[in-house]
Amino acid sequence: MKSLYLAASMCASLAWAMPDALAQAYPTRAVTIVIPASPGASTDGIGRQFAKVLEGQFKQPVVVENRAGAGGYVGGSYVARATPDGYTVMYAPDVILYSNLFIKGQRALSEDLLPMASIGTTPYMMFASAKLGVKNLRDFVALVKANPGKFNYGTVGGTTVQLEMASFVRSAGLDMVEIPYPESTSAMRDLAGGSIEFFYSTIGSLKVLIDGGKGFGIAVLGERRSPAVPDVGTAAEQGMNIQYATNVGFFGPLNLPKEVIDRFNRAASDGANSAEGRAILAKFGFDPLSTSPEDMRRVITTNTKRYAEVANQIGLKPQ
Repeated sequence: MKSLYLAASMCASLAWAMPDALAQAYPTRAVTIVIPASPGASTDGIGRQFAKVLEGQFKQPVVVENRAGAGGYVGGSYVARATPDGYTVMYAPDVILYSNLFIKGQRALSEDLLPMASIGTTPYMMFASAKLGVKNLRDFVALVKANPGKFNYGTVGGTTVQLEMASFVRSAGLDMVEIPYPESTSAMRDLAGGSIEFFYSTIGSLKVLIDGGKGFGIAVLGERRSPAVPDVGTAAEQGMNIQYATNVGFFGPLNLPKEVIDRFNRAASDGANSAEGRAILAKFGFDPLSTSPEDMRRVITTNTKRYAEVANQIGLKPQ
């Protein structure tokens, strides 16, 4: 009887120890990070550099693979179909998770991916081409209202950037032509060339164009000004209550073991708050943001409802 009790106790101990052992063991080989953007995009820049930080955390190789297209859906759906073992994950901004609002019959990536770790956050910024000759939001609105139908704006189709820009144009009473792009790199190229006249993007992405004389940041869409562009006022300062930010982080396929998610979350959080991680994020205009997978999921759930309401308000129908 005593031997049976000991055997049962040992089995119970092993069962309790297995999750911890799994978390400690992961990863035992190279991890692939899929980036749903083209090389050269800011998403690629952060993800590629942060992969080196994760290598230091994991003591294993971290391989970056670009799979751009359809507003991030190509890369996201690829990861959603991957084996749920933590060796194929996605690094991306959360703006790509709601593609079902744009494409008829398509599931939202938020339904097919699990949040694993957030590492940074940044407000978006409004940017006007230099050829418009305006340097703030008030002058931009006045110019466009005086010239209905003359000016255009670029969007990244299938992302919340498209929703937010359309919502602004509508609420401000502007008549502008929308030019949708499948991903941000081509939009940024045309923005630099002057064929797009108005755009939303992250501060780090647009600062390159500002420094190069291609245009002006006309409003930061956050609660306060950004140290990266201290001369650009917030939308609120200029009389418009507009806030729009993006969080960036890592996502994996459904059915990932909790122990793997927790291990990845610790590594990413430690990396984001390290001196190297902070420097990478700051370079692209981001502040560190480390949250639990559960908190990430709550934010995504809230945003899912919000963006469905915005789509309804502007009359957006999935195509």
